[in-house]
Amino acid sequence: MNNNHQTSCLSNAPLASHSSNVQKTSSTVPITVSKNINSTKVVVSEIETPVKNSNCLEYNDRVQDESDSEVEVDFAKVTGKLQYIVGRTQTKTRNKLPLLLDSGAEINLIDSKIVDSLQSRPKKVKNSFGVQSISEHSLNCKGFINLPIALGKATVVVPFFAIQNLPYPAIISAQFLQSKGARLDFSRNVLDFCQDEQYSGPIP
Repeated sequence: MNNNHQTSCLSNAPLASHSSNVQKTSSTVPITVSKNINSTKVVVSEIETPVKNSNCLEYNDRVQDESDSEVEVDFAKVTGKLQYIVGRTQTKTRNKLPLLLDSGAEINLIDSKIVDSLQSRPKKVKNSFGVQSISEHSLNCKGFINLPIALGKATVVVPFFAIQNLPYPAIISAQFLQSKGARLDFSRNVLDFCQDEQYSGPIP
C-alpha cells in the first residue's frame, strides 16, 4: 500500500495477461488520482489490453471435446494408502492403539468407545466449542483426555478429544506432528521423532 493514498478508476477492459495466447494492444485506460497536501495531480497512464486470438479459442474447444470423453482409471496407481502407526496405551489395560496419521486435521481425536475400553473417562470441556469433520458435519464430542502412549522407544502424552462413533480408533493430527517435530519417511513407511533428547526410533 502506497503512502500517498492513491485511488484507481478502471474501465471495464480486462487487465493484461502473461499468457502466450494473448495479443496485446495499447490503450489509455486507468486514471490515478494522487492526493497530497499541496495539490491534486491526475495522471493518465497506459495499459495493455489483452485480445484473445483464434489459437486460444481452438484450444478451449479442444478441451471441451476432451472433457466429454470417458477414461478408464487404474485406481491402484492414482490413490494412496492411509498411513497408520501403532502405539500402546500406558494405562491399566496397555492396549495396542492404531493411530491414523492425518496432517490435515487440527486436533487429535479418539473414539469414545476406545476410551471406555481403557477404563478411562474423558473430562468435560468448559470452553464453548464444536468439532466438525472436513465435510463440515458436526461431531459429537464427549470430552477431553490426555492419554500416555508408547510410540517406539518413547512415551508421549497425547491430548485427545473423545468423539462418539468416530470411524477410526484414533487420529493423530498436525498438532502432534508439529509439536514433536515428527518426520514421515514414505520411502520406508516409518515415522520418527525426538522428545526430551530421547529418540523414538523408526515407528512402522
